[in-house]
Amino acid sequence: MGELSNELRSESFGTRRKVIRELLQLLEGLQLDVGVPVELSPAPRLAAPRVTISDALDDWTGSQARFADLEVVRRALLVRVRELRDFSRNSSVEVNEWFDSPRRDLEFEDLAGIYERALWKYEGSAFAMGTFVRAARQRLWGELGFDDKVLMLRRSENASRVVGFLGSAAADLYRRGTLYFNNEHVREASRAYDEYVASYPDASGAFRVQLQRAEIVRQQDRYRDALAMLDELEATSGDVDIIKRLRLAELRGMILLDLGLIDLAGAVLRPAIAEARNWYAGLERPSSSDGLTFIRMQARAADLALSMGDFELAAREIQGILEDTTPYDPWPRMLTHMLLNQGAVLNELELRDPEREPRAADTIRAALARDDVRDRDRIDGELTLARIYVRLGELDEATLVLDRVGGRLSDWKARQSSSEVFTETLEWVVWRASVALRRGDDRTVHAGLLTEAEVALEGMLESWSAVEDRSAGVGFLHYNQRRLLVGELIELCDAALGPELGARRAMEWLVRVQAHGTLFRRSGLATPDLEACRALLSGAEHGVLAYLPTSTGTRLLIFDQDGVEYVPVAPLHVIHDVRVEYVRLLSSGPEPSVAQQARERELAHELAGLLLPPDVLARIESWQRISVMGLDHLGVVPFACLPAFGSEHLGAVRAVDYMPSFPVGALVATGIAEGSGQEAPSVDLLLVADTRPGADYAELPHLPFPGAVRDRIVAAYAPDRVRVLHGSGATPRHLERAGLGSTRTFQPLVHSVADFRRERPMGLALSGQTQDDGILWCDDVERFDAPRFVLLASCRSGRSRTRRGDAVAGDLAGAWLAAGAQSVLVSHFELGYRDAIDLSSRMHARIAADRVAPAEALRAVRAELGAEMGAEAPFRIGLLEVVGLGHASLYDATEPESDVQAGSNGRGARSSALLGPLAGLLLGAAGGFVLGTRRRRA
Repeated sequence: MGELSNELRSESFGTRRKVIRELLQLLEGLQLDVGVPVELSPAPRLAAPRVTISDALDDWTGSQARFADLEVVRRALLVRVRELRDFSRNSSVEVNEWFDSPRRDLEFEDLAGIYERALWKYEGSAFAMGTFVRAARQRLWGELGFDDKVLMLRRSENASRVVGFLGSAAADLYRRGTLYFNNEHVREASRAYDEYVASYPDASGAFRVQLQRAEIVRQQDRYRDALAMLDELEATSGDVDIIKRLRLAELRGMILLDLGLIDLAGAVLRPAIAEARNWYAGLERPSSSDGLTFIRMQARAADLALSMGDFELAAREIQGILEDTTPYDPWPRMLTHMLLNQGAVLNELELRDPEREPRAADTIRAALARDDVRDRDRIDGELTLARIYVRLGELDEATLVLDRVGGRLSDWKARQSSSEVFTETLEWVVWRASVALRRGDDRTVHAGLLTEAEVALEGMLESWSAVEDRSAGVGFLHYNQRRLLVGELIELCDAALGPELGARRAMEWLVRVQAHGTLFRRSGLATPDLEACRALLSGAEHGVLAYLPTSTGTRLLIFDQDGVEYVPVAPLHVIHDVRVEYVRLLSSGPEPSVAQQARERELAHELAGLLLPPDVLARIESWQRISVMGLDHLGVVPFACLPAFGSEHLGAVRAVDYMPSFPVGALVATGIAEGSGQEAPSVDLLLVADTRPGADYAELPHLPFPGAVRDRIVAAYAPDRVRVLHGSGATPRHLERAGLGSTRTFQPLVHSVADFRRERPMGLALSGQTQDDGILWCDDVERFDAPRFVLLASCRSGRSRTRRGDAVAGDLAGAWLAAGAQSVLVSHFELGYRDAIDLSSRMHARIAADRVAPAEALRAVRAELGAEMGAEAPFRIGLLEVVGLGHASLYDATEPESDVQAGSNGRGARSSALLGPLAGLLLGAAGGFVLGTRRRRA
């Protein structure tokens, strides 16, 4: 007892918590009656004694108690328990008596004082406070109109204190709602904040409360509304101090991460994080509030690193947080959350490098042993722990953990229904299935688990699709790179149904998941079935390669007229490391050294081995047309440059296009089918050139458009089938009137521009008179009737912000596909103006003379370049890619062949011979295009 008493005198928060746990165990044995009515509890009844007594002990141990034995401790605790019991029972009576008494006209400080007693003395007891908060707020506002509320508050001698009571009541409701996943409490908090701001908008602390309201709106998945609230708050607050500024940036960045806009979130958070670090480092004596603000910004840095899949950086950020938070133990839940995040990150690093010290499980176990773990954090932590046990082969331990998770999920689902509930449930089923697979359970067990997984996935898709602004598709199944479930579902389908039926079922679910991507959801079409997907294939020699990242590797789903098959290929991070180095070398210069050439070839073969191993090549050898899917996960991969089928360049011997997803392909195919039977396009080529952008972009170098350049591009077409917009006649309005919908091919020979303040940053620089009215942004594109094929041969026309799960929804290719185009040609690299003219001229010649689809035309151009360019060929071949249904013909079968300009052989010619006379005219071209054929770093 003496030893225990000494521990209680310690100022160490951790030591006090340890003693509290021991005392709680003792008091539970005494079967204390805390007198908390069950109907007031937002959490299970069993939690009531622990929460109530723990808070009483916190208060008591903080006063440097001087007790010599445990009996005195016990008596002191009983007194506190009785106080809490009496307060809980009498709070409603106290409120009603106060309101009903005739004393002191409209002096609300008494009410605020009563609330403060509840808030600070009994903060952790949601049960003791619940009755009082609801009764007080109902009596205060429920019987009064708006004018009466304002009058009463303004007559108060200390209005800010009263308003603080109202805001604090709402904050408590919100805290309890998020702590226990109770949506009704969150909604009640939102109503309380609305009343608070409407009644006294100029009160002290209004900024904090309005920020809290925006957070509640975010919690309700109303992301655009929350961003609008932040915009309004920034516009009306004027100059704010650094803490408020950081809180605004923090919440805005978190909302953008929720939306899946990773790059845009980074643009908001990175400067704020840097500002926070500089500010905190300059403080001589930071307060606890300063420290908490700094820690929160550090936590956002870790969230950003996790969203980008940079686990090394995330590990360093989290470690920094854990070191910096030592003086700020009054916020233990944040520490617990960071510990669990650290365990998850360490697990990812161990997956990448099995030789690392296995610390993840120890870290998570230590975090879960703390007594301040929130319900959601506990579920996340235990699921990660189960995943570690499965990986280590400790199946009995994994089963015990998963059994505990099952009980928590049942309790959670009883309180609310949301996409997060279904996501956690799906992960729980997946890891149970992993245990069953490794134990060798029979197929009936797997079939039952597959049914559970499908129910959870169905619920998740339904709830996720209710939030229009949130990005979706496969990406949300591995958000933050921590829930990599698609591959495990495929494995479960195989175990339950066998290879053939399992692969078919897996693809059906893949299509359903992909159909929740933004681009397809906007179409309003029904999710395509497997037969609709098969219709996307242009014959027996065409197939799809879909790359899907998982927790243990990458799954490649192979789909053609013969059926569906999947095979495991290299882990995503291995592919990523090789891909990044290869793309960097590929875009570094036109005259690579011998060593650089050798390294390029080495990396090309290595990347081909990772993405197209021998068994995959054998499976697809008969294909002449290949559609690649999954680049929203892999990143920019120049498949055309990879060696395959005995050729140095796959793109020279196979026609390759990039399909965003099966549903987007079905969307484009639907547009083609709906347009069949209509009148053939009246214009074969609509060319926009020689533009003069508006004032905001007037500094862009002018792109010369002499007659020789015009003739070179349009040479493949009959003169009456070509239309050219140039100079002041090349504005967006002129383009809209030009009848793009009756055009076969549209080529804007203009600069591509980027405004990274926009969610969809890319645009095309047409002519304009004022500001940026000459820029055709992605949102503008979708208002047009699109041509069949759009040829965007300009620098980096294919780039966009990273938006998980949305494939091309955020770039120009996605915008043109959404507008109704069949396919779009883009570049992910810097592109010389002469290169653009040469490459597009060759494409036009193939399309017009041979009447081949864009992907086949590009294959033929790549074959020519491979024969002509030698060491420079990989760069030139990898410049362009066709997105969409690139294998669909631009000509209807019944269309007669058009006349072709005399002298055109439909094959193009060497750019040096035809463009040599133009060299002087093109010397001024730069900016969006890079001069000449020299490679620049992408």
